[in-house]
Amino acid sequence: MQLVMQRINRLIRQIYIHPPRKYRLIFEEKLISENLVRLRMLAYIICSIAPFGIFAHYKIYTEGFCGRTPGYCEFLFTTHYVAYLISGIYIFLYPKIILPSFGKRLAHLISLTFILIYFLLFSCSSLASQFFSGNIVFFTMGVVLLSSLLVTFKKETTYLYIFILLFFLIGLNLVQKNPDILLVNFLNSILAMIIAYALNLVLYHYKLSDFLITKKIELKTVELNSTIKDIKKDIATAKKIQLNLIPKIFKTELALKFELAYIPLDDIGGDIYDISEINKKMIRIFLADATGHGVQAALVTMVIKAEYESLKYQTRTPKKLLKYLNESFFTKFGSLNTFFSCILVDIYPEKNRIVYSSAGHPDQLIQKKSWDFEMLRRTGKLIGIHKDSEYEEVEVAFEKGDKLFLFTDGIFEEFNSEKEEFGEERIVSILKAHSDKELKELFPNILTDLEEFLETNRKQDDISFIGVEHT
Repeated sequence: MQLVMQRINRLIRQIYIHPPRKYRLIFEEKLISENLVRLRMLAYIICSIAPFGIFAHYKIYTEGFCGRTPGYCEFLFTTHYVAYLISGIYIFLYPKIILPSFGKRLAHLISLTFILIYFLLFSCSSLASQFFSGNIVFFTMGVVLLSSLLVTFKKETTYLYIFILLFFLIGLNLVQKNPDILLVNFLNSILAMIIAYALNLVLYHYKLSDFLITKKIELKTVELNSTIKDIKKDIATAKKIQLNLIPKIFKTELALKFELAYIPLDDIGGDIYDISEINKKMIRIFLADATGHGVQAALVTMVIKAEYESLKYQTRTPKKLLKYLNESFFTKFGSLNTFFSCILVDIYPEKNRIVYSSAGHPDQLIQKKSWDFEMLRRTGKLIGIHKDSEYEEVEVAFEKGDKLFLFTDGIFEEFNSEKEEFGEERIVSILKAHSDKELKELFPNILTDLEEFLETNRKQDDISFIGVEHT
């Protein structure tokens, strides 16, 4: 017996599932609010069919049914008019019920009261048909409809279903005189109420499960938003650091004029450059492009900058600096399987020459004062691929009136909607077309042509541009 009771108690606990204590009040308020809205919808539907009901009453009366079965008409007509009246009262009360000052407990009590009334009205309307030996189809439809619309499942609401069932069964015994039909309808009404009860239980569990899932999602969303907020703060800090590492302008007393531009794809990017006056006769330019973009590439640029800073004053030739930079980077960070391209250019304006070395970097450009172009070809492999990589260096004339253009591949490896590349040749064409313009006007012209080329497509990589004119 004790085992049986334990199983019954376990079954009851499984049926009457409550939300966690911290969510209980919120969930109950949610159900109350939904029930109030659905009751209003039901009230509007009942009021909207009132003219058809009145017309049906008229036809029933004129056909003589009321004369033969007066109890039927009195019972049916009274039920319908009470339904219209109750629905009108609820529509009138609805705005007052939903006000916070009205109180959730009282609102819940009112909603339960109207639910009970509608159950009783459906029962009475169905009982009226029993005067003509009718069935309980209308009663079944009514209780199932109300159970699906008005989810109020708690332990105490179980008594509501028991009360309605007893009310209907007593009514059947009072109205239905045919014992065979009485037995069938008696059993059908019990089955209908069990179905309605089970439906209400299932819907309650479904709503509770959906509510708990929503709450979990809300909590996760709050956590994610908090994490994203922290990440955005970190990225904003990283952006400030990176922008401080990249010079926006550079001026020197040597016969050189500089124009600089840096456009990261995201808040932070994978390009880094440095311009330093090594001595009174030489300017050293370093431009690097880490693979990828975004946070990962930006972190790599910090490493590149740190490694380069430790070497830029220690070696006199570009090829040795790149060799040492490659060895150091590969030794310390080779396990990260990351690498970068770069170019190192030493400018000697008094000697009218530059010496450069390029590690897998795209071909760069010198525009001669005669408006012809000369390419600065790559002279070695990417930094970080092999520890023992060797780099060549090239000396090129750089006379007064010449212009040097250094850039990363983001300026030409851009594709429009037709998968057409902007390309290096287009860069050269734009520079040729604007050869007579000042240095500061050249990059804006390139950028304008690039945006027209991309149309609605966004840029796909970071862009860095360094222009140097020998004045």
